[in-house]
Order: sequence, then structure tokens, then C-alpha cells
Amino acid sequence: MGLDTPLLGDNMASNNWAVHGDHTENGSPLLANDPHLQTTIPANWVPMEIVWGDISVSGVTMPGAPGIHIGRT
Repeated sequence: MGLDTPLLGDNMASNNWAVHGDHTENGSPLLANDPHLQTTIPANWVPMEIVWGDISVSGVTMPGAPGIHIGRT
């Protein structure tokens, strides 16, 4: 593998960023990501929601994997 060969292949990349609550309208932090994955059939992602008490997390996970990989609270 040469220095000009991407380690994870041409289609494997992502963008992630966070904004501190001091810079948002409601004071809550903001986290965003874009995993740059190709569309596949069947889909890689399954919608999921986890609720306990007054806390709720929703997003998507990979089939058979515990937890939420991309989501929001």
C-alpha cells in the first residue's frame, strides 16, 4: 500500500463537528455527523429509540448491534 492509497478506501470518510451550548439559541450543545456511507439494499441502518425515565435517545443502529450509532437525545 503506497502513501497515496487511502487507508479505508475511496468511499470511507466522515464529517463530525460539535458546537458548545454557549453558541446555540437554547444553550444546549449541538453534535452533527455525516458518515458518508453508500446507499445499500438491504439498508445498513435500523431506526431505534431507547427511553428510560424522562430521557429519550433516538437514531439508527446496525442490525444486531446494541445501542444507537447515529442519533440524538
